[in-house]
Amino acid sequence: MIFIIPKEIASENKLWKSIYIKDFVAIIGTLFFAWITSASIYKGLVLFYYIFLLSICIILISKSTKNPNKRVWQSVAILFMRSNRTYHSVNFEVRDNVQE
Repeated sequence: MIFIIPKEIASENKLWKSIYIKDFVAIIGTLFFAWITSASIYKGLVLFYYIFLLSICIILISKSTKNPNKRVWQSVAILFMRSNRTYHSVNFEVRDNVQE
């Protein structure tokens, strides 16, 4: 009996063209958050509030150009969660300055 082994098991499910299910849920969640909190926003600015939150959401869920296989929100989280007190040694070879 021959088994077919998939090459990629962590693929994301697409909902439509370049919209993934996780992205769609994030957008719907952002719009729901905007709807809930829009009562505390000045009436003349509610439309701009929706546009602002939606644009921030789209920017954060887009794929990062600097970190492959990561989203922008993941890159931002890594930036804020890293410890500046952690030092990593740099490997280099020390040579004697002996003239032959």
